[in-house]
Amino acid sequence: MDIFQVGAFVEVVQLPEPSIRLIPRLGLQGREVGLFWQWDRGFWSTFSLPLFLGQALAFVLQCPCEAETQAWVEALDKSRLEGLLWWNPVWDYLGENSPYLPEDRLGAWLQEPRKLLVGVAYSWNDRLRLGVDLSRAPVEAVRVYGQLYWR
Repeated sequence: MDIFQVGAFVEVVQLPEPSIRLIPRLGLQGREVGLFWQWDRGFWSTFSLPLFLGQALAFVLQCPCEAETQAWVEALDKSRLEGLLWWNPVWDYLGENSPYLPEDRLGAWLQEPRKLLVGVAYSWNDRLRLGVDLSRAPVEAVRVYGQLYWR
């Protein structure tokens, strides 16, 4: 399990002018929670918590159960609740050239980011993922998605 991660992206641009730049990324990653920062992307955090749906089903059905029901109990215990928070503030709002009055700068920095995205997903058996993302900035949008993985 990784705990501290350091990395960088090398961005190579051809148009309008050729350039190369290094974009650093720092992060802390635990088994169920991660927090990352990247200069051009801001902060984002992820979490993944087990859902004990199989145990809840077993409790309701008062197992021990038949083999087929027991298979469902075991399969449902592999499900997880996942979340994402992505916040990219406008750092210039805190500086001297900010368009805001000094007493309003911190509030603007917190409340008017370049990007704000909140997501929640249900993951089952590392093969199926259903989720919804809510974006407030730069555009207000909702994304509902499903992902299916083959291995």
